[in-house]
Amino acid sequence: MDFREANLWSLERTRASLMRALEGLTPQQVAWRACATCNSTGAMVIHLGRVEDTWVHRLIGGKDIWETEGWCQKLGLPANDRGWTYDKQSAQEKRPLAELVAYYEATHRLLARTVQEFPANRFDEAFANPANFTVSQMFSHLIIEENQHVGQIDYLKGLQRSQQ
Repeated sequence: MDFREANLWSLERTRASLMRALEGLTPQQVAWRACATCNSTGAMVIHLGRVEDTWVHRLIGGKDIWETEGWCQKLGLPANDRGWTYDKQSAQEKRPLAELVAYYEATHRLLARTVQEFPANRFDEAFANPANFTVSQMFSHLIIEENQHVGQIDYLKGLQRSQQ
């Protein structure tokens, strides 16, 4: 399995884990926060999409689909929102989970297509980004970060069920 195949496999496993973690959640569970400064599941789904969108466009250039496909308007957030400041999203995380997942799915398709189409001989190249990642490091970082957030979503789901 080459680097491209390994990344695609890992990204799809991450996506499948996220979809399993989101199964059966009520709107109240999606918006629930363990404390006032904690992230909700809804905020993390927005964050996952924003992270994929932002990193892919740092790599390939152009504007995020957040703006070009109108996701910021659909979700009622500013075009310059990067999904890192959850306090701005408190009202938006109460949107239907299907809307949040639709954005994530759109960014996930873009990310998978980018991995598939990116020239194999360029995976070890540096590109303009604040972390000074190479292309392969960026994809590895995304996979690690996304799995951490999926684990957080699972944890929130467990916390809520333990209080019922």
